[in-house]
Amino acid sequence: MKLFAGLLIVLVAIIAYSCNEETEIQNVGERELLPLKTGNRWNYETVSATNEISYHYNEVRGDTVLVPIQNPNERWYILGYDEEINSYCINKSDGLWFLSESGIPILYYKNPAVDSDEYITSDSTHIRIVSNNKIITVKGGSFSCIHYDTYNKYYAFDEYWAPGVGLVHLTKYQLNTKKQIVVERTELISYTLK
Repeated sequence: MKLFAGLLIVLVAIIAYSCNEETEIQNVGERELLPLKTGNRWNYETVSATNEISYHYNEVRGDTVLVPIQNPNERWYILGYDEEINSYCINKSDGLWFLSESGIPILYYKNPAVDSDEYITSDSTHIRIVSNNKIITVKGGSFSCIHYDTYNKYYAFDEYWAPGVGLVHLTKYQLNTKKQIVVERTELISYTLK
């Protein structure tokens, strides 16, 4: 009887562990890729190919309705890069959208993400989802990330986004060098979510 009770406890523990792990993997695609709430901030460290270190931040500065873009009830968020650049973005059911310089909404980061899915955005950025559950450790912590392999007409990138957190790590390469020549590496060092 003691043996049966012991085996039952072990079996329940294995099932509980498996369910928790499976749930966590499934939830990766269910949360917003970039939590958009005014005041959210991400601090990054960038190391160049010549080992120069710089620090910068992204911050949600507010929200707005962009008329006449698609649905006038959608609230787009103003995402600032340091003090210089603002872009507009929104989480939708299919992923994270950005507004192009010409004012066209573009789905850049599909989420939920399907391994090996490939697509080209309307501004000719090529994107392949390498993995939807890659563990990445940076100065800001360890995160379960979606790995996007992207390239445009200028550079190639390995991008790691943690749903519910945001961009965790980015490596920028010279284009057409088979990712052998790194231009810079950026990693999350801290973040504040409201």
